[in-house]
Amino acid sequence: MFVQTKILQKKTNTIRALEHYDDFYASVYAHQWPSIRLALLCPPKYIAIPNVFTGDMDRISTKLESYGSFDVTSMWKEKRDILSSKKKDLNVAKESKRLQEIDSALESIASTKQTEEMESIFKTATFENRIQLDFHAGKETRIVSSLDEGNNKF
Repeated sequence: MFVQTKILQKKTNTIRALEHYDDFYASVYAHQWPSIRLALLCPPKYIAIPNVFTGDMDRISTKLESYGSFDVTSMWKEKRDILSSKKKDLNVAKESKRLQEIDSALESIASTKQTEEMESIFKTATFENRIQLDFHAGKETRIVSSLDEGNNKF
């Protein structure tokens, strides 16, 4: 009879520490823990802050860039400028739409007021004035006088 034996893998202290961190901090940070764990396990990134009082910032910046570094401040400024221009474009579009709505509302009000004014003028106008008003309003007016009724002249 064969006795099957399991070879127990010996746990290192690093694996035990990771398991402990996973057990404890997963309950503390919930869904954010995988990202935090990844950041803690990644190799460190180094930064260089040149001394601005050296006077030769261009030479230092060129040398750092030749080592593969990049200027985070300039990248941040470029991104900020792009976002601010997009925000301005969005504000211009919103303002344009708002102005169009105001224009249409004003046109509607003006049309209503003009109609009300024309109606009030027609109510108070004499026959001769009404003929002129109809002509200026673009309406076709048929004038029939008592003398022309028999001749059907207009």
